[in-house]
Amino acid sequence: EVRGKLEKDAILRTQLEVVTPGKVTLALSRSEGVVLWVDGKVIPASEKMVLVLDRGVHTLIVRAGVTKDDTIRLELAEAPGSKG
Repeated sequence: EVRGKLEKDAILRTQLEVVTPGKVTLALSRSEGVVLWVDGKVIPASEKMVLVLDRGVHTLIVRAGVTKDDTIRLELAEAPGSKG
C-alpha cells in the first residue's frame, strides 16, 4: 500500500517468487493513472488482472499518480483454476 502526501508519482517495487507455475490474480484499488510492469514488460492496468507466471522470481513495479491522502493498494491472490 502506498499513501501519497504530495501530488507526485508513487512507485512500488516488489518481487514475487512463484513455486508452482500458473495463474495469479492481481487486484488494484484503482487503475486510473496506474502503470504496471511485470519483469520489465508493461501490462495494461485494470482493477483485476489474471497473469500466467512461470516458476521463479518475478519483479512487479507499479507507478501511480497520487495526491494528498490518496491510497493505492496492490493485492495478490490465487486465480480460479490455478494449481497453487
